[in-house]
Amino acid sequence: MKKEDLWNAVGEADDIYLKESEELMGVTYNPPGVGKTLIYAASIVAVFGAMLILPKVLFGGSWGTPADTSKVNGSDTTEVSDSDTDVTADTDADTSAPDDYKKEYISYHEGVQLSFPIDVDDDRYLLFQTDPSYESVLYQIFYLASDGNWDGEILRIYRYSEGEYERNVLANFITPTYPLGTDGEYYYVMTVPTDVSIDPNDEAGIKTASVWREHVKTYFALENGLTPLDKGEFHSREYTYDGEHKFIRYYPYGTDTDYFYTLVLSQPAEQGNDGIWCVERWYDMQKAISTPHAGDTSEPVTKITGNIHIEFPDSGMLSAKEYYAELHAKVWKGQTAVPMKYLDPLTVSIAFAREVLGNEFADASYFVEVDGVPEGEYTY
Repeated sequence: MKKEDLWNAVGEADDIYLKESEELMGVTYNPPGVGKTLIYAASIVAVFGAMLILPKVLFGGSWGTPADTSKVNGSDTTEVSDSDTDVTADTDADTSAPDDYKKEYISYHEGVQLSFPIDVDDDRYLLFQTDPSYESVLYQIFYLASDGNWDGEILRIYRYSEGEYERNVLANFITPTYPLGTDGEYYYVMTVPTDVSIDPNDEAGIKTASVWREHVKTYFALENGLTPLDKGEFHSREYTYDGEHKFIRYYPYGTDTDYFYTLVLSQPAEQGNDGIWCVERWYDMQKAISTPHAGDTSEPVTKITGNIHIEFPDSGMLSAKEYYAELHAKVWKGQTAVPMKYLDPLTVSIAFAREVLGNEFADASYFVEVDGVPEGEYTY
């Protein structure tokens, strides 16, 4: 889709957002191709190969002339509002930056602010403000190729609850995620898609993506007074929960005991005989057997490797701690159909194999308790 077509689709979708964003940001809208272009918000349905549904849209690739209210110099910010919510800029936020990373424009959205690096070609990206009730996304930034085609996302910024952060960041090893910080209620995270292909000869495009990502990682937490987050600290822990742990070896193929998973169980709510159990993580297993070459009399060598999988409950907005505290209370109030499903480590393991790992035939014969985690090279 061409950039001009996207603008037209946006304008036709809901003209009222153009007026609101002019009042919000203090800028004047110019049609595409006439000087600088407006930053604005709208709900759009855009087509890129197929229909893509995008929520409220804000900000285009280039800019109108900003009023004083949209520029910051040190802590010079002002109160702004739109039709959905009143947002007061944090005048105490640390917006200082070195001269070579000066910030000119700021977006105010859902109580947070996002500044823009000026050391990029502003015709090479589109920035959308989105409704966080839609998959918890606050911002999306899209890359525009040199031919004007909209090629994909540079990054997203998410606003998660603690439970969403646990499942989507701490237990996610597929999508590159960069925790930005927390305000105690929400957890802000930047993700970088793995399917955006920028022409290696497009130096401006490569620079746009790189500068934006580094800018967000460097300044978003400072500008919003967030406490930094470090998922590496969590992954360096031996266990998710303190207290006693049990280790259950699970043979997914039943009688084939050469291949197994190891489940690590803990008591996430209360310790002791009355505490419920959960599978907090598990180890899969891969074997590589080296066969000696002809004439080599050495014995074959088996190398054990595998992956560590972190498990958090599907708890909605609740953190795992809150979820398990509620579950523990329900078990002892008789509000669960099968209390032993949570109180006995073996029964918990069988339920996990059936419900999470998909083995509907799993029973006690598939499991044996062992002393600890498996030997071998296991990574997240």
